[in-house]
Amino acid sequence: MPDLDAPSGLSPYLHFGHISAHQVFFDLMRREGWTPDRVSDRTDGSRSGFWGLGESAEGFLDQLVTWRELGYNFCVHRPDDYDRYSSLPDWAQRTLAKHAGDPRTPRYSTEQLENAETADRSGTPPRTSSVATVESTTTCACCGALRSAVALRMS
Repeated sequence: MPDLDAPSGLSPYLHFGHISAHQVFFDLMRREGWTPDRVSDRTDGSRSGFWGLGESAEGFLDQLVTWRELGYNFCVHRPDDYDRYSSLPDWAQRTLAKHAGDPRTPRYSTEQLENAETADRSGTPPRTSSVATVESTTTCACCGALRSAVALRMS
């Protein structure tokens, strides 16, 4: 939940290769005392319960492993159109077409959205904190600190 201010903050570091998903996974599993015998036999597609970890760790791994890999695989298998409307499955295109004319009020300008000036107050804190929080690094020396940050935020 965005209101808990519990994101890992690792997205830019993963994206730009300052830390690998494999290292984050390894460090989290080591911290949790995980062994492969904790993997569930259940294969129902649930977001949690597969790894045999706590709910927050399971949710984190759902993003780090499952969705990241799905995205990569989609791009690998659709290199020419993964970023185009035409890559969407037929059912998704039909649903979008069906709802294209749905009323969407109020409509906001780019400036209003950037400044989080919307009627929806529930989404405002995460949007403004994303704009106000800038994290960057110039060396891979930060990797140890990032691993520590994962351990702290997952506890």
